[in-house]
Amino acid sequence: ALRRRAERAKNDPEYSRRVDSELNQDRINFLVYGYGDTLENPPENPSLEKGEMGSHSIFSYNLQTKTFDVISLTHDIRAPEIEKFQQNHGQQPKPTKLNYAYHIGGFPLQGLTLENATGLSVDFQIVMQDRIIKNLVENVFGQVTVDVPFDIQTYPFYQDGVFFNEGSFQKGK
Repeated sequence: ALRRRAERAKNDPEYSRRVDSELNQDRINFLVYGYGDTLENPPENPSLEKGEMGSHSIFSYNLQTKTFDVISLTHDIRAPEIEKFQQNHGQQPKPTKLNYAYHIGGFPLQGLTLENATGLSVDFQIVMQDRIIKNLVENVFGQVTVDVPFDIQTYPFYQDGVFFNEGSFQKGK
């Protein structure tokens, strides 16, 4: 991570301005972006019944305390870095949410956007579809017991293109 940071600082004059060196001292940061189907219509095609949405979390490992801090950012945050990227690539820029950074500009744009938002260096990135967690539970871990702290009502959702009606989980195991 330190070698990567030094290389990025050498090759990117903006790196030192967007990344807070004191905040990143003694830390290694992992950006995890998970995405999947949603019932929230995407702005580029509001007539669609389903769209795609994701969320970003940065897991910041403190080398001194050997603990993780987690920073999660909602998908609804506007990301002007994406608009600038669109303009620089001959596209008509429009207000764009954070969860489109990876899909529009890959790891470089996603990392830049999250560094600007947090001041943390994005040292490593992982992208996965939400079905990965479901498949891990079903195909690797087998049965998982969850202790539900209170009754939870769910909204309708899509998973792997399949529509699921609203439902609920009762308090308990």
